[in-house]
Amino acid sequence: MSAPTKLGAAPTTVKGNVYVPVKIYNILFSNPKTVNVTQQTITIHTPQEENVQIPNPLVEFKTLQAAEKSVGFATYAPSILTDEYKQDLIQVISNSIVEVFYSNGKDTNRYRVAEGSEDISGNYEIYSQVSKKGYTWY
Repeated sequence: MSAPTKLGAAPTTVKGNVYVPVKIYNILFSNPKTVNVTQQTITIHTPQEENVQIPNPLVEFKTLQAAEKSVGFATYAPSILTDEYKQDLIQVISNSIVEVFYSNGKDTNRYRVAEGSEDISGNYEIYSQVSKKGYTWY
């Protein structure tokens, strides 16, 4: 819609009314068949309301193995975090990140795994000091 498009004529103002080429509705309704112009007839098809929803990027899994199969790579998430924090929920985000929730009934911790080296923490705050620590999972 932001690309320049030729409509055949410029908008015009006559006695306080603005007239635009009828073909603009094809662009506004994102459908090239909204307006049909023949020799003496202009037909405007009003678009039907569509029930369009954004697909949910979160898919829940019962096991870590099922989540791994979904994303196509192995993960190394622990089944428990501490004696208090147990695995509560396993989900895949946008078919590329495995996220495991650990809960003690009051608080929740998240553990994310993905291929590559991008920041997948979900925390996009900028800190004045940053330090990285490596962890080894067994």
